[in-house]
Amino acid sequence: MSKMTWGVMAGVAVCATLLMAGGAQASLIAYYTLDNTSNDASGNGINLSSGPAGTYVTGMFGQAMNFNGSQYIYRDGGASLPTGNFNHSWAAWLYRADAWGNFLYMGNLWNAQGDMVAGASPVRTNYIVNDYGSSLTVVPANTWTFASYTYNSSTQLGTFYINGLQTDTHTYNNNGTININYNSGDAGIGLGTLIQSRDWERYTGNLDDVALWNETRSAAQMRAEYKLGTFAGLGYDLGKVNQLLAQYAVGSGSVTIGADTWDYFTNLNAIKPGGTVDGDVFTHAGNKYLIMSSTGSGTGMAIPEPATLALLGLGGLGMLLRRKRR
Repeated sequence: MSKMTWGVMAGVAVCATLLMAGGAQASLIAYYTLDNTSNDASGNGINLSSGPAGTYVTGMFGQAMNFNGSQYIYRDGGASLPTGNFNHSWAAWLYRADAWGNFLYMGNLWNAQGDMVAGASPVRTNYIVNDYGSSLTVVPANTWTFASYTYNSSTQLGTFYINGLQTDTHTYNNNGTININYNSGDAGIGLGTLIQSRDWERYTGNLDDVALWNETRSAAQMRAEYKLGTFAGLGYDLGKVNQLLAQYAVGSGSVTIGADTWDYFTNLNAIKPGGTVDGDVFTHAGNKYLIMSSTGSGTGMAIPEPATLALLGLGGLGMLLRRKRR
């Protein structure tokens, strides 16, 4: 379900549709918080329930699922999952214990070009045997690392990111066009395994906050997902980041996430610190800003006070955060 909310910014009334808890979030295929549940938090109902699931442990945000190399959890392929050669992206927080293992699976292993497999380390995404891309950066063991990936169906180009930084690209054209599809009995979506019958490629370690989108994600989005998760005083999981970036995409209005209220705003280039790039979070005059586009007039999210308005010059688009007054 959605809710219409009105706000005022710079004297102009604006309207934005905000997603409510339980409602499907735009462009998400599935989202697994793994906070004592393997249900899909996107609202799309793609819950994971089959397999000898891992155990719940302390995670990057709340809880995570620990896999010991013999455990996995999945859902058989079904009508709710997209098929064919489509834009898609994934992101996950990894706490790797072993040298190699597949932590995310989507599709049908037994049909050529019919699957998408993500493993670590280094992080790679494989669609076709002997045609896979890699992050090039080895994910360190026993520490939380944010891995993300986006795929463009028109060019079949995959782009890898580790902790918000692009590490590699790969064009998947070895055996023709990607065609993700599903058969009953195969892990339509699975965590901790390549497929339930293959115990030699399973993941060992903790896995938290796993999201799949049916769109390509920009470098700024990938960086924002990491920065909002690690910036002091924020600690946003991917569900909260998705809400915030959805509001940014509207191009106006505001959104409240927990105790934080963000407004869309412009003109951030004049106040951003040196070295700031799109997707970064920074603090100025007691407010936190997320800058998403440093070109043109610049954009962000904000509910600024008049004193803050006076400080903003030309350039820089992003979001500004001001805590709710108590």
